[in-house]
Amino acid sequence: MQLQPASIAQVRQGKKRRITVEADVGSVVAQIREIDPRLGVIWDDDGEFFAVVEQDGPKQRTVLTALELDHRVLERIRELASPDYDYVAEMDRIDAEADRRKEQRFREEVGENAEVMAHALRKDLGAKYKGRVYVPDWIGRA
Repeated sequence: MQLQPASIAQVRQGKKRRITVEADVGSVVAQIREIDPRLGVIWDDDGEFFAVVEQDGPKQRTVLTALELDHRVLERIRELASPDYDYVAEMDRIDAEADRRKEQRFREEVGENAEVMAHALRKDLGAKYKGRVYVPDWIGRA
């Protein structure tokens, strides 16, 4: 199961009451600190999500957000910390997946209506449907 990040609405709602998590039942916080001592975990009480943050002097940068603090957070942090991790490639993959889903939704919504409309136009204009079938050369012809 994939790590569920906090939604944009949760993040916007939060940032008022943030509580630093020093320890947890699964010792996830301790393992996060072992990966990088600059990392810490915060519970956002208003948005109801966990945030892994990097403390860089007075600056605090959010590394990731999650609705649950478990082994998936550790896996994601290890993935991000890996020298093989390619942020641009991951963003390209996510964008391509979103485009694919958007195209599929468009086809589902418009496809059938477009066929009905094309049929109505042909009927109104008196045009005959010139259906074409592609027959590959390897099938042979009778």
